[in-house]
Amino acid sequence: MQPLALRLVLGLALSLLIGILAYRRKSLSASGTGGAIIIGTIIFGFGGTVAGLLLVAFFITSSAVSHYKKTSLQKVSAARSFDKNSRRDLGQVLANGGFAAVFAVGHFLTIGISPTSSVILYAGLVGAIATANADTWATELGVLNHSGPRLITNLSRQVAPGVSGGVSLVGTLAAIAGSLVIGLLFGLLSLLDALGLTSLYIHTDWIGLAGAGIQTFIVVATMSGTIGALIDSWLGATIQASYLSADKSNLTERAFEADGSRNVLVRGWSMVHNDTVNALATFAGGIMGMASVAVSLLT
Repeated sequence: MQPLALRLVLGLALSLLIGILAYRRKSLSASGTGGAIIIGTIIFGFGGTVAGLLLVAFFITSSAVSHYKKTSLQKVSAARSFDKNSRRDLGQVLANGGFAAVFAVGHFLTIGISPTSSVILYAGLVGAIATANADTWATELGVLNHSGPRLITNLSRQVAPGVSGGVSLVGTLAAIAGSLVIGLLFGLLSLLDALGLTSLYIHTDWIGLAGAGIQTFIVVATMSGTIGALIDSWLGATIQASYLSADKSNLTERAFEADGSRNVLVRGWSMVHNDTVNALATFAGGIMGMASVAVSLLT
């Protein structure tokens, strides 16, 4: 196992490189870049190389799908009036990676105390990252569905593409694919390490604890990520603030228009925004991952 200090230094270097590249590609704002560097360093340092690479996969694939058919997505974004632009800021970065970092620290602190607790917390880390990836894929690609999405709390009600709480076949399949990518990557890296082909700081005895082996984490990542993304949609349809624009032309996440006019709250709580929903969803995905592996360990 690499010393913590060395992993933190390596994590800082890698996160700094990715953050700068993301900033230059206009995927991250200045504050978002700083947040990504901090989150990346923590996850790489306390979660190990595999966890760090899972986070890298999230950033790379989420950026890729964000740029896919960019023109179509920009049209939807303009129509919906998102609260923020396409460059992720500090709040968005913390919402997507904050709980994964917490699970990483918890995992590290329990390694020498309780191996079982350590692997459960590691599952939470994987579940949180899988949820972030699944939700991003669903959000970015779901708007490409040929027919309009349905409100998750009332599937008979069709809503405009991009409206919080909307779900579609393409979006759901994208969520499954996004979480599966994280699970398969985890499985591949863990298998290479178990075969002695790498040194990625993933203890094979942890995987043995999970009963079914590496495939347990692949299933856990896919399931927890998909469910986490659906929870994100449900929260978006219930508690996230949604406003009717001052001219009553469309729904928006903004409480005020650019000219200062106040929009009318039509759904949810005014203090709950998209970042809040994303954070709660990644936490739920992490808890789902932890619960799944905990059941596996106890049966």
